[in-house]
Amino acid sequence: MLWEGLQPRCSCPKASGLKPLPHCFDAHNRRMFDTIRIRCPFCGEPFEALVDASAGAAEYVEDCPVCCRPIEMTLQVGQDGEVDGLDAKRD
Repeated sequence: MLWEGLQPRCSCPKASGLKPLPHCFDAHNRRMFDTIRIRCPFCGEPFEALVDASAGAAEYVEDCPVCCRPIEMTLQVGQDGEVDGLDAKRD
């Protein structure tokens, strides 16, 4: 998906003009973000992490929503662009 200012513009052939068709916009968003359920390595509480596989593998820090401690996240993405896994460890 391409963005021009605040107006989304879809690059798929079904879209016309600056605004994508509703079903097209939803399909693009579903492919970009996945929700993965993990456990905090500090407090052990499960939570859902939102990951974006569109840019490939990544390393980042996210705070636990329960105990607020920093968690080192390592996102693995396969050749097909799908999420292969998410590792969570203590910072």
